[in-house]
Parts: sequence; C-alpha cells; structure tokens
Amino acid sequence: MSKSNVSQLLWITVAIPFLYLAYVYPTLPEEVPIRFGPDGQPVAYGPKAMLWLLPIAGPLLMAVIYSFVLPEATFSRRPRKLWWMVLLTTALLSALMVYIIQGTSRGQLINIQVMFFIIGGLLIVIGNFMPVIPPNRWIGIRLPITLRDDEAWWRVHRFSGPLWVMGGALIIAASLFVSEAVMPFVLVGTVLTLAVGSTVYAYRIS
Repeated sequence: MSKSNVSQLLWITVAIPFLYLAYVYPTLPEEVPIRFGPDGQPVAYGPKAMLWLLPIAGPLLMAVIYSFVLPEATFSRRPRKLWWMVLLTTALLSALMVYIIQGTSRGQLINIQVMFFIIGGLLIVIGNFMPVIPPNRWIGIRLPITLRDDEAWWRVHRFSGPLWVMGGALIIAASLFVSEAVMPFVLVGTVLTLAVGSTVYAYRIS
C-alpha cells in the first residue's frame, strides 16, 4: 500500500469520530457525562460542546503530528511499516473516541472491557513498531539520553518494544478476569511500569 493510500485511509479514520459525534449531537442533552467511574457510571457532567475535544485531542492531533509535524526523513528508513503504525494507532484512538461518545450518549459506558481492549491493543501496536521508529522529538521515548545519542535511542526502543507489547497483552488479559473496579489500577500500574522500565534501562546504558 502506497503512502498516499495510507494517508487517505488515515484521514477517513480521523473523520469517523467527528461524523459519529455530529450524528448523535442533536439528540444529546445540554449537560452530558464527561467523566466515568470504574463501573462505567458517570461521575461528572459538563456541557456537551466539550465532547468535540475528544476527536480533536485524540486521533486528529495524532494525524497532524504524523502528517505535518514529523519530517519526511522520519519515514525514510521503514516507510511502509511506519505508515502502518500511523494508521493503526490513529484507528485505535478513533475507536476509543467513538466508544466514549457512545457511552456519553447512553449515559454510561457499556462493556467497559472494550475500552481496556482498545488501550491494550494500542500499546501492542506501539510496542511492535518501537524498534523501527527513528530518532525524533515527537514520538517515541524522548529522554535527554535518547534525544542526544542516536545509538541510545535505538537500544532503548529495541528494548522497550517487546516490553510494551507484553504490557498491552497483560491489560487485555486482565480485562477478562479482573473486576471493573480493579482494572483502572491495573492499567495505570502497567503504564507506569512500562515508562519506568524504559527510563531505567535508558539511564543504565548511558
């Protein structure tokens, strides 16, 4: 698949949560849930206009960074694989936004495991592509050591890739067996462990 085809699919994917929100927006009350508890029930409300921040801050921001901010040289090493990373990460973010918008329109998040599946899948995709992400200042593990030393960048990302894949798989597996009340702690604990693990490794090799 060429870059132009992936780029078209990327922007179609970005448009999906905007179109879905535009479809349900007229039916929403003026005050809608903007924050949910571990059980999927709303715990805070706000004006429905705030919902437009979801697709803007998620898939649209990611697509803008990938398409316009990162230099073309970023994709020169493994262009096909990196563009698939762009498409898959943006698609998962769009799916997450649609899920949250749907929960807002219903007044609660149904089958909250879906959210953890998507987040776990996102970590797996990112981890799978980490070893081929070239040095840059926008995506990846951006630490002082990795930003000033290309060799450190590659070593840290080769180490972190499998780690993040395992973290994503753990989140997906835990969502099948762990209660909804505990899953947020599993999610936060896993993400913090991944971040700390990558950081500790980076400074051990420095």
